[in-house]
Amino acid sequence: QPTENPNLLGRIGNFLKERIIDLEMHLQKFQSERTYKKFLEDINSNGGGSYVAAYAENLPFKDNIADFCYSIECLTAFTINNKEAFIQSVSEAMRILKPNGELQLYPWLGGRIRWTGPQKKNGKALLQYLQSRKIDYRIDSVDVDSTRLRIIKT
Repeated sequence: QPTENPNLLGRIGNFLKERIIDLEMHLQKFQSERTYKKFLEDINSNGGGSYVAAYAENLPFKDNIADFCYSIECLTAFTINNKEAFIQSVSEAMRILKPNGELQLYPWLGGRIRWTGPQKKNGKALLQYLQSRKIDYRIDSVDVDSTRLRIIKT
């Protein structure tokens, strides 16, 4: 009859957990690289997608046209330093989203990015803004040391 060894089970559990996290990070990296390659292919091809350069606070698009908006180290790196510009940028992204559309900001407060005092303050101001307008959001882990903010337009 085998006996349970809690120490051994704990080590096995930690080993498996580390491998799962490792695999998730590799899958996310692969997904990001694949998306980036597709983006470059579209830009470089004659019949590729169209891309527009614009200020995040004043997007040149009609209301309710997008299903999904994703900001990777843009809004949280540049506009977050100015509270009004940051909240206006998020408002603009929400304006162009269709109902049930989603805006994701990555990275969010915490994790590997060291946020300054004003950035933390402005990030919290955004959450208060969303709460005051009853806009659904959640913060979830992307990998072992970073999070993203997901905002759902209702």
